[in-house]
Amino acid sequence: MRARPNRYSSLREAITSRMSEESLAAFEVFIDLLEVGDLANRCGGTFLEQYGLNETRYVILTLLDHSSTGSLRSGDLSEAAGVRPATMTGLLDTLEHAGLLARMDNPADRRACCVQITEKGRSLLRQMDLEKFAWIDELRATFSATEQRWLRELLSRARELLGRTLTPPEPEKPGSSVPPEFEA
Repeated sequence: MRARPNRYSSLREAITSRMSEESLAAFEVFIDLLEVGDLANRCGGTFLEQYGLNETRYVILTLLDHSSTGSLRSGDLSEAAGVRPATMTGLLDTLEHAGLLARMDNPADRRACCVQITEKGRSLLRQMDLEKFAWIDELRATFSATEQRWLRELLSRARELLGRTLTPPEPEKPGSSVPPEFEA
């Protein structure tokens, strides 16, 4: 049985024949970024699944654990985790059912609730940290300290560029498209 090529190899083969040498080099860097990001995401997902979590649930527990009080308002948690409030409700239900967090009434605002990490949630994070950091250390050891600095710098520049690409341009101010000679 023949091994199935991954989608990045297939994409490279399909596109490279139509590209100039200069464009091909830039395209290869972009595909490499996509492939490494995809692999890191899958590895992280596999690691978190061992503990019954996904990335968003892990983020929620970590945000609660690192808050100064161990609790946050659900709306603040939703914003910090980057999920819609309706989605957050389902995530909190799942984590609360697992005993990893608890919801309490907010005495300052009866419309909002506070979410607090439980001792079981903290214990799970500590257990994960021991294994997670061993896995990250193995990855880190692949690169020298200088290579790590270079890689972080390059990734930071790529992140900045991609962030600008995803950010929509500022809307034009009314009347700014009118040439000065036609302005009243």
